[in-house]
Amino acid sequence: EATRRSGSKVINLYSVLFLGINLATVILFYPLLLVASALSLAFDRKRRRLLDAIVGAWAKLCMLMFFWSRPVVRGVENLPSASSAALLTPNHCSFLDIFTLSGFLPRPLKYVSKVEILRIPLIGWAMQLAGHIALRKADRRSQLATFRDSVQCLQDGNHLVTFPEGTRSADGV
Repeated sequence: EATRRSGSKVINLYSVLFLGINLATVILFYPLLLVASALSLAFDRKRRRLLDAIVGAWAKLCMLMFFWSRPVVRGVENLPSASSAALLTPNHCSFLDIFTLSGFLPRPLKYVSKVEILRIPLIGWAMQLAGHIALRKADRRSQLATFRDSVQCLQDGNHLVTFPEGTRSADGV
């Protein structure tokens, strides 16, 4: 079996393998992210498209290295153009959702994410550099700030992703 119990959490060996792939690819992508961050702050502070492209390539590489295949993306023709703003609200079924969307949806994306994710070393830092929006779920002031930041993000012409459930669904649907 690919899982074992550790206290109340299930440790999935596939998740550990995926984490290892992510850490290995950090060596390749982090220097690029830092350079792109400086360029974006100087020339593209509102959209940070260079950072979005690097994060997308990083996500795609991680997924391809893990699965050795590409997900099938259906309905791309129904998306708003890449040059217009849009709020996307997919179901959140797995920790792979963000990698799949970032790596294979042909649009640069920003995410609304719980603040704890943005505190994760390297991955969270990359999200902060790219201008993703943090949310403290239990803090009313943070919720209002997140709303204002989300409106501004859309006004700046970005595609913004928020998962309506607020967390991964229990049954994967």
